[in-house]
Amino acid sequence: MHHNMKKIYPFFFYLLYFGANACFFPYIVLYYQSLGFTGTQIGLLSAISPLISLVGAPFWTGLADVSRRHRLVMSITLLVSIGLVLTYPLLKTISAVFIIVSLYSFMIAPVNSFADSATMTMLGDQKNMYGRIRAGGTIGWGFIAPIAGIIIERFGLNWAFWSYSAIMF
Repeated sequence: MHHNMKKIYPFFFYLLYFGANACFFPYIVLYYQSLGFTGTQIGLLSAISPLISLVGAPFWTGLADVSRRHRLVMSITLLVSIGLVLTYPLLKTISAVFIIVSLYSFMIAPVNSFADSATMTMLGDQKNMYGRIRAGGTIGWGFIAPIAGIIIERFGLNWAFWSYSAIMF
């Protein structure tokens, strides 16, 4: 791999990953409100994600370590996560949303760990470059968040899920 590609690939991954998140996470509570959920239900849905991630991240990274198929496991978890987010506009009940949020949280949990680990491996003896590469995430969020806001305001909340999925893909 060309020397600069070892910095460009992870930089663009972080840029797109955090850009996609900027389309999704700021709008999730609005989505729950649009379904008529109570404050308690919204609190439950918001609290479940980090709890499930505590199980999901070690499960997937452990599976990748044991199978030595990190790229495959990351690809599967990302693709399934994208598919799950595409179902959000179809959901109507708290139980359906709870199930999808739980599955999504379980599937997306290892992505940060995989990305950081792959980036450090690619950097080799240039690990001091990590901060600059990771800044791609900040740039992605900062650039995409205002565009996402305009699109979602103009065309509706479903665009949060569609744009997230498109960028993540």
